[in-house]
Amino acid sequence: MAKKENKDILEKKPADVVQQENKPVDVSEFIQSLPKDKRGIATQLIVGIAESRVFQGPLPAPEDFREYEAIMPGISREIVDMAKNQQAHRMELEKNIVRNEIIQSSRGQIMGFILGLMCLVGALVAAYLDVPKLAYLLGGTTLLGVVVVFVLNRLPWTSKKKEEEE
Repeated sequence: MAKKENKDILEKKPADVVQQENKPVDVSEFIQSLPKDKRGIATQLIVGIAESRVFQGPLPAPEDFREYEAIMPGISREIVDMAKNQQAHRMELEKNIVRNEIIQSSRGQIMGFILGLMCLVGALVAAYLDVPKLAYLLGGTTLLGVVVVFVLNRLPWTSKKKEEEE
């Protein structure tokens, strides 16, 4: 019975409080226009209604811009400039990060090449001097390990999934 009564209240708005052209209705005026015995129920229904707005992005919603501008003229321009400066700063940081990663990768490849070359030369010298165990050690395991790390760009016993998670 209470649900039907609540529905009737919402469907039958008083004639003097009408929503025109999508303009919001003054809630207190609407409640005052109801019969006294229906005001409590209407108040309970309206208290349960909440408005939620979501706006995503670096700038406030257009409605918020209008409100900021009304309070402090010229602040909208400053907010937009602040967002532009922040974006430019972020893009500059990303450029620097990418540039440094490329330099670091190149430097690592050069160092790996030099280290691999040194191991190979050391293995050849050890073989020439008739020290086979050192030649095998330098030419086999060390050189192979260095080449694998620099070719794969990671340690062979770690998976790419673990590295991505870290």
